[in-house]
Amino acid sequence: MRKDITENKIQSWFNREYQRRGVRSMRPSRAYDQFIELLQVKSGCRLLDIGCGPGQVLQSAVKSGLSTIGVDLSIEALKLAKYISPKSGLILTSAGNLPFPDQYFDYITLIGVLEHFTEMEKSILEIQRVAKNDALFCIMVPNSRTLYWQILEKFHYGDNQGNENAYPLNYWKDLFIENNFRILDLKRDKWRMKKISGILQRNGSFSSGMQKLIEKIIPIQFAHQFIFLLTKAPVAGK
Repeated sequence: MRKDITENKIQSWFNREYQRRGVRSMRPSRAYDQFIELLQVKSGCRLLDIGCGPGQVLQSAVKSGLSTIGVDLSIEALKLAKYISPKSGLILTSAGNLPFPDQYFDYITLIGVLEHFTEMEKSILEIQRVAKNDALFCIMVPNSRTLYWQILEKFHYGDNQGNENAYPLNYWKDLFIENNFRILDLKRDKWRMKKISGILQRNGSFSSGMQKLIEKIIPIQFAHQFIFLLTKAPVAGK
């Protein structure tokens, strides 16, 4: 993480990116359903999406009958989210300053967000504060042990104004456990592989069976991104 990066600089960078690219850099909306499916949500409950961006996770959560609120540092992202998920509440704020009461949400999602935080552990405490004791968290984070990230760090990391930081699997596991999470499940993010296999299938050079075989052979610690299903760890003596 670059020491000269501040939250204000990250905010400005994301505003420029969303103004310039809109949703072109994002996955299609259907790709976000997997996160809501992993949570096995119950209709009528509350979900908070932190770093909601243009609102695709919120859109998927609304389809599942949830009451949803999204927060983001970028006003440009929230302008897009207003149209993509019009039934969701949207608030311009950071993860370290959430304007909600204690133990308010049933589900909290951070999809490609945690790795951008300047004060990761402080923000995690704030996120846990607004979550019910039995709340579920779905958090997706990037893996530094991929060729993509190794190339990025070598040739492009100096321009990392969005403060995106990847780490290996054990780092993320330790971070969550040390910050009073309990890991319920761990999945590999399959979207990049689906995207590549979809292109190859159209060219007649790849099959869904080959995709499943590759996923089975390659250990999860080499996945492009990790998806964690978490809950709060029980407090000793309670």
